[in-house]
Amino acid sequence: MVETSNRAPASAPEKPQVRVAANNTGPKLEAVGPNSNSALLTLLRVEAEARSLDDPRKLVHLITNETRKLARARQVFVLKRSRAGSLVVEAVSSIDVVDRNTPLVRWIERLVKRLGDDSGLDALREFSLPAYCDDRDEEANTYPFRNFLWVPLQLRDGTVFAGILAAREQVWLDADNIVAKRLAGCFAHAWSALTGTRALSRAGARKKYLALTAAMLVIALMALPVPMTALAPAEIVPRDAFVVAAPIDGTVRQVRVQPNSKVKQGDALLSMEDVRLRNELIIAENQVIVAEAKLKRSSQAAFADAEARRELRLAMSELQLRKAERDYARDLMAKTSITAERTGLAVFGSAKDWIGRPVKTGEKIMEIADPGKIEVRIDLAVKDAIVLANGAPVKLFLDADPLNPISATVTQASHEAKEVASGVLSYRLTGDLAADQPLPRIGARGTAQVSGQDAALFFYLFRRPISFLRQRFGF
Repeated sequence: MVETSNRAPASAPEKPQVRVAANNTGPKLEAVGPNSNSALLTLLRVEAEARSLDDPRKLVHLITNETRKLARARQVFVLKRSRAGSLVVEAVSSIDVVDRNTPLVRWIERLVKRLGDDSGLDALREFSLPAYCDDRDEEANTYPFRNFLWVPLQLRDGTVFAGILAAREQVWLDADNIVAKRLAGCFAHAWSALTGTRALSRAGARKKYLALTAAMLVIALMALPVPMTALAPAEIVPRDAFVVAAPIDGTVRQVRVQPNSKVKQGDALLSMEDVRLRNELIIAENQVIVAEAKLKRSSQAAFADAEARRELRLAMSELQLRKAERDYARDLMAKTSITAERTGLAVFGSAKDWIGRPVKTGEKIMEIADPGKIEVRIDLAVKDAIVLANGAPVKLFLDADPLNPISATVTQASHEAKEVASGVLSYRLTGDLAADQPLPRIGARGTAQVSGQDAALFFYLFRRPISFLRQRFGF
């Protein structure tokens, strides 16, 4: 509301002054200076012109240039709420086309964003640089106009859909602030009349709407059922392979086959050191000869000597004992050479690792496997354990061919976790490969993706944190 003070009587003219006053209905300008009539006429002209425009672009141009004049600013920036909800520079005084990629424009947008985050944009704000600036902003040190005035453009419900940022060297006065606020009210009314209140409100609320929509979408996705999966190291192993174990305690002297080579039934696989056993066999055979001689002598003397007849039974028992010792030595000697009991592939590590190595009876040395009968062995760590059932699907990604996964199904799962070679406590899973795919070689390694029962996506993503909290704090 603009009022012009009543003129004093001609007989007693007053000396003009400028006074700014505000009441409950809005600011009033009482012009009583030499240029007051001109300033008020300019203000009225700008208000009338703003309400008569039919293009929002022309209105923005009017805001930038006329605000600079009436508010006595050096540079004016007009910012408008974008569809994303942020305020972007729409126009700059004395510049026809705004390039939003220039450092100055980007700096102004960051400045207004920080102002809004810290103090809000719904009221008149005065500040001086380097307030709301980043230490890395070069413009904060080089920009010549240090004092800023933020003037919001609002709808009746208080929604800020745009704003004016004015800059100059001097500190802003109350009179300048009132003029700027008066202009802002006029410009906001004209802008809403041209564009529509609903469109401007929607632009201001779009950011909140998008955020709410995104939050609801995330919540909905968290309830989406997905199969629980776990990754574990896997290896292709033979199925129903014959285990070649050490038959006696001893030292491996020679390995007669190469790893993964084909062997036939009866082929020699390896031999053990037999020096001690050979000597024990020789001794046992000689003891048998001695026992036979004693028995023969006792038999001849038994016809005439009663004492010899009593020793005859003892000699027979000793001979039986010596023969048993000889037969036992022969059996041990025969076991120093190990042969294949079936045809297949000899599966073991390097032959050099076994030569000269002491072994215990029953210790596994190699396997004789059928290359057409294979399965996948999976070591599922306890921390990755999920609920599995027989027939659970498995995707095997071999290190040699990770782009072509192999399908399999779980056929067996151990109920007790044991420490594997890697030192990790794991459950042992066994799976059969699908029949409609090429068979990988025995010994191939990779990673298996085991799928279990369906669970909510939230539980799938936060299963480990939930387990940690339950184990750590009991809730």
